[in-house]
Amino acid sequence: MVQYTTNKYLSYKRNSGFTLLEVMIAIAILATAFVTLLGTQARTISLATETAFQLEAPILAATKLAEYQSNLAELINKNGTFENAPAYNWNLEVETYQLTGLEVADNNNVQLKRIKLDISLTETNYTYNLTYYHYLNVSGDS
Repeated sequence: MVQYTTNKYLSYKRNSGFTLLEVMIAIAILATAFVTLLGTQARTISLATETAFQLEAPILAATKLAEYQSNLAELINKNGTFENAPAYNWNLEVETYQLTGLEVADNNNVQLKRIKLDISLTETNYTYNLTYYHYLNVSGDS
């Protein structure tokens, strides 16, 4: 009977490590997973920024519009930044809106202003637009 002998050292050496191909495949899988996670993280940050803008911009617009409705600020074309939110810019455009097709009893004392308020976030392309029509009685009451 023939007996086969194996060298324990060679056998142990061969089974104890990984081949270069196995290591390269593992690195490729890890790199793909890492790139996917980075892309997901970047998109999450972008969505968080957009969500914060969509929550804050209407509040800032309402605050700015309230200044004009309560006659705290002059109703003219202006732009600037908010004191309590310096990353946000605002642009106000005011124009007289002509009442056409409506019969008003005293057309000389009635004025309608169209107020366009744009809120934007610095260093992004996010904008919030608000158009408001404000009735003014030229005789002094608004």
